[in-house]
Amino acid sequence: MFTRYRIMPGLLLCLFVLWASQTFAMGVRSDEPVFEEAEADYDISWRDDVKITAHDGVVLAANVFVPKTSDSSERFPVIVMPSSWLCEEHEYYAQGAKFCQKGYIVLEYSPRGWGISTGLVNVGGPDDMEDIKTIISYVIANYPVDGVVKNSAGKVVDDSKAKVGMCGISYGGGFSLLGAAFDQRVKASMCMVPWGDLGSALYLNQTTKAVWHWLVLMEAGDLIGNLDPVVRELTEMLFSHDHESYYNYVINWAMDRSPIAYLDELNYTDDGKPRDIAICINSNLQDEMFPPNATLNFFYGLKTKKKRMDINRGIHASAEGAGILGMENIVWRKAHAWMDEHLKGIKTGIMDLKPMSICDKNDGKRYNVDHVYVKDLNMNYLDGLYDTADNVNTITPARYYLGARPQGKLYGKMAAAPLAGSETNTISTGALSGISTGIPVLSSILEAHTNFLHVITPFALTNRKQSIVFASETFTADRLLMGTPHVKLNVTPSTSSFQLIAHLYTMDCLGNGTLISHAPLTVLGNGKFMPNARAGEKFTVEFNFITTCATVKKGQKLALAIDTEDLNYGKAPDTDYDLTFSYDKNSVLSIPFAN
Repeated sequence: MFTRYRIMPGLLLCLFVLWASQTFAMGVRSDEPVFEEAEADYDISWRDDVKITAHDGVVLAANVFVPKTSDSSERFPVIVMPSSWLCEEHEYYAQGAKFCQKGYIVLEYSPRGWGISTGLVNVGGPDDMEDIKTIISYVIANYPVDGVVKNSAGKVVDDSKAKVGMCGISYGGGFSLLGAAFDQRVKASMCMVPWGDLGSALYLNQTTKAVWHWLVLMEAGDLIGNLDPVVRELTEMLFSHDHESYYNYVINWAMDRSPIAYLDELNYTDDGKPRDIAICINSNLQDEMFPPNATLNFFYGLKTKKKRMDINRGIHASAEGAGILGMENIVWRKAHAWMDEHLKGIKTGIMDLKPMSICDKNDGKRYNVDHVYVKDLNMNYLDGLYDTADNVNTITPARYYLGARPQGKLYGKMAAAPLAGSETNTISTGALSGISTGIPVLSSILEAHTNFLHVITPFALTNRKQSIVFASETFTADRLLMGTPHVKLNVTPSTSSFQLIAHLYTMDCLGNGTLISHAPLTVLGNGKFMPNARAGEKFTVEFNFITTCATVKKGQKLALAIDTEDLNYGKAPDTDYDLTFSYDKNSVLSIPFAN
């Protein structure tokens, strides 16, 4: 039996997110590309009562757009659009209608456990993948899909050349990657803010996400969807940091749902030949749910030449939000060009662009590039899943060696060579350091969709007992930071578990820092994802910041600030500790500046 008790809260939440993203969005910049597209000259028919029975009896709610045609022999490509987390099968109505007007069959559906689909939320697991196969078979059997051979009775004889695409946001974006891996009938995928490695996405640098994971994924998901109890169980396990008890269980669950685990299926056909598939990924710079880091190594592991990745300004799904309402939007403009190019064979111009692009976090200017720098610092659970040689970094990062903050001074040093000496600095835990990533969600969305409401920290007002700031020399020319900074630190903790939050800033002549990236790090006594620490012993650790792009302007400095708490993140098991930093050649901040 179908009920609609889960629709209204999800619909209201989605409308709020769309309103917020459109309110603060700056529109499509005039320097963004314009593509040749298919003509929108079809009238549409829409059916809103589609129910598809899955392999285990779960019923999936869907709706279908079909172009009207007087030619009974005309065939159309099909696009399958899974809805996002917290949303349901009408999420893409405006874009579905637009695609249909251009000659596409479009099927939107609610994955199991969402909207009025029955069953439990499977988070991209085996049941969800079987559902995608069932849905593709359903639409191929019941509608005039291009590339499908049917006999005189209308039964499918050969659907291996069916022109099938997938497109979705967030949960739907992850499904559009995973679905392409599990069903080789998919020829093109447009994946908006998906995840590449679910373990890294949910547990970045061994750190839990108090807002995006606990509140948005679990609590809101439990309110609006029919969540599998295992999702809460796994969340509680992660937040407990008890790796000895659950590591293998959590990793196996996450990798079953991680596209990076299925690169072979995306790269090769069942008989071992190179697969002809087109995959386009959109990530957002301020996305703390699925940061670009969790997708870059996956992207580099794709062998197809038909691939691209765009990294936009925005929090999770905000860069895409206005387009859901049918408004002009660069992400959806590229989605249409991608499908027209690879399902209709139209030379749109999108393949003439360089394979990657990234926006300046502060002013939105887009840079089209061949590669975005990231150092491979992944943990052993990813060993063998991708070829590290595919990540061909063309940038040699600038190295800033860290030095001690002198007594009574505001800043520690950054230098071009290691700074010898026995001086150390100690900070203590506390929530009043004066260093912050801002108000959760709100600061990020304002930063992402305005050119002036950045996260600013006046370093003169920071608490030097609870934080430490290192500052470079003044820059004598503009430098474009592009990619994934990383830092190596010598830390002596007073306890075996601790957390630190590293923040990267540009700093003006008044000592005000503008946040350009950050990274949480949680170290445990028995951790499996990061090296372990022991109380009272020096510990060296290296970790990545969140991928970013920003200009350090002439007259500014670069600043690294470290404290121990942030509202966005859960805490380490120990909550009262001191961290002592010491300095040598292993204390270094690496910054990828564009050549």
